[in-house]
Amino acid sequence: MRHSLLLFAILLASLCVACGGDDDSVADGDADADADADADADTDADADTDADSDTDADGDADGDADGDGDHASYVPDGLAPEGAARLAVIGDSISAGQGASNDAHAYFGQLAENDDAMWPEAAEWDLSSAFGAEVPVVNVAVGGATTDSMVGGDRQPERLLEELGGAPVAGHTIVVVTIGGNDVQRALIGDPTGRVLDDAIDNIRTLVELLQDPESYPDGVSIYVMDVYDPSDGTGHVDGCFFNLTIPEIVEALDVWRERYVELGTEMGFGVVDALGHFHGHGHNFDDPENPYHDEDDPTGWFDDCVHPNDRGHHEIRRLFLEAIAGVAVE
Repeated sequence: MRHSLLLFAILLASLCVACGGDDDSVADGDADADADADADADTDADADTDADSDTDADGDADGDADGDGDHASYVPDGLAPEGAARLAVIGDSISAGQGASNDAHAYFGQLAENDDAMWPEAAEWDLSSAFGAEVPVVNVAVGGATTDSMVGGDRQPERLLEELGGAPVAGHTIVVVTIGGNDVQRALIGDPTGRVLDDAIDNIRTLVELLQDPESYPDGVSIYVMDVYDPSDGTGHVDGCFFNLTIPEIVEALDVWRERYVELGTEMGFGVVDALGHFHGHGHNFDDPENPYHDEDDPTGWFDDCVHPNDRGHHEIRRLFLEAIAGVAVE
């Protein structure tokens, strides 16, 4: 197994060829061409976490252990805003819109204002409808970002503040974040639930502390971080991707990553949006009736390439964020 992980890390630098996207790797999909530690790995874990720590938008505690596609995002009491002056987007290639046909169809574009021509059944599934006013988008996400580069070299929280004209920022800010998959790539050799995870949690803590600074954002912020979905539908294997390696240990480890996200969200008062459970059954094994997550009612794939969500996938990410932000279930 160690040999397989080493081979996976060595070959992952050329993953863009297998994925058909830009420079991305495992679950964010934006690996640098010279990347080893900086290559992307936005694979997503199983959503089978403690039901006591995960509440969906209706306050229910339903995990995804039965593989039926139910999802359970953690949303602290009192986080839902009554309105917002803006939607701030931070993170990796998912938040940069990779896989969507255009920015309007990326999750953040749909979250701000639905494209009624493309998604007529979702005509009111957006923040503009929820708050009765336009919610402009400010996006500082960087493809290939890790939690370290997000708060380090990419300066995403600082750039956001600059884009908003500097402190103090007037009006409530909703912040949505997708981050962590590229950090997982760094952990493929070694303990994926060890130091790399600890460092990632520390970096997310730094991000949240900067965003929750009352001198910078005196009118408050509501922060929602998405966990990492699993393109393999819980198998650790995707035909034609990742050099056909099977790495079930990473799938198991990502459960731990998600648990740590929820623990930090509980401590610091931010939401954790559960893409893990929601995307199961819609990865690259969506058409396998033997897969425990197979969705008979909606046997569709939500990926544009090995790791990036397609328009439908971005639509579903929008659904999850909207449910968490607006506090209502979207049917």
